[in-house]
Amino acid sequence: MKMLMKLLLFDKWFAMITVVALYIGAAFLVLVGATNLILYIIDYVSLSLYDLSNSKREMRDAVVLSANFISIIDVYLLAIVFYLLAVGLYKLLIGPIETFEWMKIDNLDDLKEKISKTIILFLSGTFLRIVTQSKDATNTLFIGIAVSCICLMLIFYVKALKNNNHNNNHNNTNNTKI
Repeated sequence: MKMLMKLLLFDKWFAMITVVALYIGAAFLVLVGATNLILYIIDYVSLSLYDLSNSKREMRDAVVLSANFISIIDVYLLAIVFYLLAVGLYKLLIGPIETFEWMKIDNLDDLKEKISKTIILFLSGTFLRIVTQSKDATNTLFIGIAVSCICLMLIFYVKALKNNNHNNNHNNTNNTKI
């Protein structure tokens, strides 16, 4: 019995290492996103003020500017995925923690749902960046089809999770009435 208790205690520390690593990854991605944002703004302003030649004019193009900012949003969305995983694993494996109301994670299905929704946003942003940068329409079409299929699969997966949770809650309510 003592051996089992020691093993369970070790599992919490192992989970904590995972949570800390994910949190460090999220913090690093936030710093990368902030650094990229600052660098893009500096590049844009410096090119606008000091270099009006045609060779650098493409940097100020709205499409290129949009692609740069969409890539920053992608980095932040990836940081959110890491953060959600860190908080969700902490709540599920270690113990309760106070979070925002929208981050309510009571079970593994709640965590999967939140991650799936964030991945949909991430893929959508990545596809928007590809659209703004791509010169090959056929390749962009195939990438769009692939991204759409993945997003649809994740949407149906989230709906299935919600239906399964709803059916389980309904069955539990019926069982308690008997």
